[in-house]
Amino acid sequence: MAENMFEISPSIPRGGLTIDMGMNENNQSAFIDQIFWSDDFERMFSQLKPSDEQWLRRWAEEEKDVRAITLILVGMENSYSTRAEEYTDEDTGEPFTFIHAEKMEGETLFPGGKTASLRLYTLLCQQWQNTDRSVLYRVWNTLKCCTTLDYSVLLHHLADEADDSDAQSELAEAYRYGDERNGIYRNYDLARKYCEMTGDTFNPEGDDAPCEYDYTLTGNADTLAAVKRMIGDLCQQFGTPSNELGLFVPLQAVMRLLVGSSDYRGNIIRMEQPSAECLKLHVESNEGNPLLFALRQSFENLTVEVN
Repeated sequence: MAENMFEISPSIPRGGLTIDMGMNENNQSAFIDQIFWSDDFERMFSQLKPSDEQWLRRWAEEEKDVRAITLILVGMENSYSTRAEEYTDEDTGEPFTFIHAEKMEGETLFPGGKTASLRLYTLLCQQWQNTDRSVLYRVWNTLKCCTTLDYSVLLHHLADEADDSDAQSELAEAYRYGDERNGIYRNYDLARKYCEMTGDTFNPEGDDAPCEYDYTLTGNADTLAAVKRMIGDLCQQFGTPSNELGLFVPLQAVMRLLVGSSDYRGNIIRMEQPSAECLKLHVESNEGNPLLFALRQSFENLTVEVN
C-alpha cells in the first residue's frame, strides 16, 4: 500500500506503540482507526502483536466493525517487522531516522486459514449497507493490496446495488486486465458491461507478442496426476496429441475449466513428468501469471513456479 521507507513520527516512540489490553474502548477504537487510515499502513500495522487478536475480534464479531475485520484479515495473511536506519541530512547536517516496514515472508500475525478468513470476509460484506462509502473504499483498497481475497464482492455491492460510478469504473478495469493474484480473472463481457454503465466505450487491449514460460509443479502424486489428466483430456478435445511439434492445448480451454474465463490466449506446448512429485509445462502465452495463479488457486497442496 505505502512505500517501505518512512520518516519516524515524533508522536510514535522509538520502541513502537504498546497495546494495553486493559485500555478502554475509546482508546481501542482510536487505535484501530489510526492503523486503518494510516498512510504508513505497513509500519503502523507492525505495531500489533499476536495477543491483540483477542480484543480485535471483539470489535469484529460483537460490534461487526469492518475496520477491525479488515485488520484481522490482513493479519491472517501477513506479518510485518520494522527496522530503524539513521541518516544525516546532507544540507543541514542534522540526524534523522527512517523506519523501514518489511513483510516477513511465510509468517502471519494471526492464525487462520481459508475457511476462517472467508467467514470473516462474509461478515464484512454483510455490513456494506451500514458502512460509510469512504470506509468501504478503504477496506477494498487494503484487501486488494494486502490479501489474496476476492475484493470484487465489495465493489459489486457498490456498483450493482448502489449504482456507484467509481466502483463500476474499478470493476471495468479489473475485468479488462485481470487481477489474478486476488482471484479476479479477465472477463471482457463484464468489462464491457461496467464500461457501458459509466458511459464509456469498451475496447479490449490487443495481445502482446507471445513469450515462452516454463512452469514447475510440485506436490503429492495424486494432485499432479489430476493436473496431468486434466491437460490430457483437454488435449484430446482441443489439442494435437499426436503432433510431434507440440500438444497445443489452448489456454482458453484450460482457463475456462479452472476459473471460468475464456479471455486468455496461448497454448500448452509440452508436458513432462520427471518424477511422481514433479510436473513440468512449457507454455507459449503473452503473459505468465494468469495460469500460475489459476493452478495455485484451483489445486490444494500444489506448489507452482514459473520462469
